Amino acid sequence: MPEPIRADEAYERGAVTNYTRDENAPRVQAADQILRRIEAEQMLRRRLPEPAATATAPDGLPAWMAPADVITHQDTPALWRKELEGRREVMSQEVNRLGSQLAAEPPAWAKALGPVPSDTQKQQQWRDLAVEVKSFRDTYRIPETETTVLPAEYTEKGTGAELAARVTAMHKYSAQTAKEPLSPDDAKLMAEAAEVQATVATELTPAERVVDVLREERSQDVTLTPEQERDEHVAATARKVRENLKARQSEQAPEQAPEAVNEALKDIASRREAERSTGEAAGEEANKSWQDRLAAARQKQPAASHDFAEKLAQIRKAQEDQVAEETQRKAARRGPSAGPEQGRRGPTLGR
Repeated sequence: MPEPIRADEAYERGAVTNYTRDENAPRVQAADQILRRIEAEQMLRRRLPEPAATATAPDGLPAWMAPADVITHQDTPALWRKELEGRREVMSQEVNRLGSQLAAEPPAWAKALGPVPSDTQKQQQWRDLAVEVKSFRDTYRIPETETTVLPAEYTEKGTGAELAARVTAMHKYSAQTAKEPLSPDDAKLMAEAAEVQATVATELTPAERVVDVLREERSQDVTLTPEQERDEHVAATARKVRENLKARQSEQAPEQAPEAVNEALKDIASRREAERSTGEAAGEEANKSWQDRLAAARQKQPAASHDFAEKLAQIRKAQEDQVAEETQRKAARRGPSAGPEQGRRGPTLGR
């Protein structure tokens, strides 16, 4: 018999050791542990629920900047969803403002995207991509002196790789299209419009209103720099837009009652009148019924008092009969008064 087979047979019959099997024991234990972990993972995946499909938010914000899994989930409370919607609205306005600003004043790294397209759809894609790249660079603290749109160490995987591919696609479109790019003057006008839109959408606090008035007064007497002039122009435009909105609302307020609203008001007035007349009729009926009940009670009062007296007499007679019966039973237990007295030791003669 060969030696390995002899050793295996001796080990199976109860031999103390088997050098061949002892050498492979760590591998067998490692394989067994891996197998147990795989089985545990499979069991866990069978018990876990299926992941919910994430819907896209209507505001179009990128998922890596503003995840939409919470706001679109069916179990999210209504108040928290409303709060998230308000914050996402502010983020959407800021994305629009920042994208227009980058299109009007592109930084050095924006050359990789190519010139701003004049096509409306591609122009919006350029602004959104520029905002995402700007947010990515700010997140990883890439300095402005770095002219490369995305350094190589950030484009290997994940969001950096996806942004790099989109930058390349946008640059190819800008290089191959026959349409003229967006002019700098139009880009500046669009940037001012986005700035005014974001300013008007934000409700001013009392302190900001005071600053706005002071800024307006200062702009009339002080020589401003180009940046200050731009800020003043944006503030003045936003101020005019607010005034126009208020004037339009005040003019349309009396005339905002269309026929449907007038009919609804008339319907409400008629229902109130009907309820008032019904309430008065019900009050009169209630008064009449109350008076009738009072008269009937007064008529029935003598009869009720007579019945009560009869019932009281019957109760007293029953109590007297019960007392008499109890007295008779006690007398029957004691027996006749003359005769031997009953005691513990039997009858005794009276002395």
